[in-house]
Amino acid sequence: MSPAFSSWSDFFAMGGYAFFVWL
Repeated sequence: MSPAFSSWSDFFAMGGYAFFVWL
């Protein structure tokens, strides 16, 4: 997986976890 965010903090801050699970 290549994160599109500068860091995991930003990824999770944007609700990335919920989005990833939704996929």
